[in-house]
Amino acid sequence: MSGAATVKPETPAQKAERVKRERSSWSILEDIRRYAREGIDSIPDDDLNVRLRAWGIYTQGDGAGTRGGAVPYFMMRVRTPNGVLNSQMVRMIADHSEKYGRDTIDITNRQNFQLHWLRIEDIPTIWDELETVGWLSMGSCGDNTRTVTGCPLCGVDSEELIDASSIAIEVDKFLNGNPDYANLPRKFKISISGCSHWCTYPEINDIGATPAKRADEVGFHVRVGGGLSTRPHLAVRLPAFVQPAQLRDVCEALVGIFRDSDELRKNRAKARFKFVLISGRFTAESLLEEVEKRIGYKLAPPGDEVIPEGLRDHVGVHPQKQPGLYYAGFSVSSGRASPTLVRKVADIADEFGDGTIRTTALQNIVVLNVPEAKLDGLRRAAADAGLILDGSPFQKG
Repeated sequence: MSGAATVKPETPAQKAERVKRERSSWSILEDIRRYAREGIDSIPDDDLNVRLRAWGIYTQGDGAGTRGGAVPYFMMRVRTPNGVLNSQMVRMIADHSEKYGRDTIDITNRQNFQLHWLRIEDIPTIWDELETVGWLSMGSCGDNTRTVTGCPLCGVDSEELIDASSIAIEVDKFLNGNPDYANLPRKFKISISGCSHWCTYPEINDIGATPAKRADEVGFHVRVGGGLSTRPHLAVRLPAFVQPAQLRDVCEALVGIFRDSDELRKNRAKARFKFVLISGRFTAESLLEEVEKRIGYKLAPPGDEVIPEGLRDHVGVHPQKQPGLYYAGFSVSSGRASPTLVRKVADIADEFGDGTIRTTALQNIVVLNVPEAKLDGLRRAAADAGLILDGSPFQKG
């Protein structure tokens, strides 16, 4: 008996890979601006469900997509490497939430701000306003390197081994928007920190750089393959000591190994870097060999490190390493805040500090550089605003 061959439908992984091959997700900026003029019905399904994500935009709703019964609105993540902010930026996100996002703001565990209930018609205007303060949403979702996280107390923590914020921001800027890394098998998460508390949870990042010492030199150990969700896996330490000037090379090599793995593109549930270790394709030792091959030089043997114990929050009022200055960490329940609340944080940062604000990987928010003489006033202002400076471990986390 003859008949037409049965054509199997695409798997989710096959569809995503086809869409990304056919056209780069980062090439549709002008199309998004056109969709804003023409309305949500003008957005092709491939852009709506795949390519928009590389611009930090997801459909809002129940996961079915706007064509599958969910509401025609979007969520946007605003990329904030190392959680570095100022009061002007915080007021801007509050304004956008009130004007476009139904008064809803999230602080994410990658130190980003997240807006909800956005119309496609408003997204270009939001982007243009964010750009005036050097902010963007590009790369904060999708199959690319996500926001590089770091310690919110970089440069001010008296227990910090090294201020790694400049490296974290450099790596973030190098990878985000880089056409060589525009199409990864799935998301890729990097943490770079000199925090002795490991407050960015490097154990559950694809790359987690933590402070280490070798003789008198301070540098990093690099852990790889961490992640939760499907097959939770704690990151494995590469047997090497990485100097600060070498860390970008190492990160680039590891992202390249992830990008070049065709095996990881077959099943999106197993398309995370941890599966190159879980599958046995690489060990920590063989992965280091591949990294050294790609960067073109050998790394030193590992040094010494202290693995922290206990909580890793930066909540409460504590002295900075700068004499006479303090930071104040506010606990934000579940990372969900109102525009009024975050605007009050900006006001406190200006009145009692110098306007410097940071977000944390535990979805809290910190004001820096508060003179000791202003602490009582800060505490009163925080209490009046309903901001929590102290609390139980459960509250802080």
